[in-house]
Amino acid sequence: MTNSTYTVPSTEEVAAGAAEIVREIMAGGAAKHGAHIWFSEETVRHHTDRVARHLMTAMMIRDGNQPIIDDEDTLDHLERAVVRLLFAIHKVKAGHH
Repeated sequence: MTNSTYTVPSTEEVAAGAAEIVREIMAGGAAKHGAHIWFSEETVRHHTDRVARHLMTAMMIRDGNQPIIDDEDTLDHLERAVVRLLFAIHKVKAGHH
């Protein structure tokens, strides 16, 4: 499917892109903080708070109301929000708080 500016990706393309984002963010986080800290030490509330913060920061940068800090632009914050949301979902499904 195509609109006037780009070709709409397939479900498979979106899923593959999402998997790559998760791999990249988790690899960077593991190198910086340890591989399993997101599950062992951080709560669902911590993850959802970070989701909200990353989304707010992404939109503030996008709207020109906040400068880019530490080379983390709108896309970086949106990707981190997605991964944090997945962490929260995983923990809830696993019965954690």
